Amino acid sequence: MSDDILIEKLIARALLDIRIAASEGNSDICFALSDLFHNIPLQIIKAKDNPGSYPDILDWLKMRAEQKKILGWLNNAIIESEK
Repeated sequence: MSDDILIEKLIARALLDIRIAASEGNSDICFALSDLFHNIPLQIIKAKDNPGSYPDILDWLKMRAEQKKILGWLNNAIIESEK
């Protein structure tokens, strides 16, 4: 699967998990995921001119997810997205 498609699937997964967490009243997960993904659409717009930057977006997501202590979520989402 190409990196651009993977990133789009990760955004969809994040939005779904934010919705689930919100319905359960888990604002910590809502905040962590929205904070991780809120600027990804702008990075995608920039990457359209430079497709070689999609791996950089994934690396950035992994670095930020580790900082926010949700790397496990991201790794699981990547595995599920690749199925």
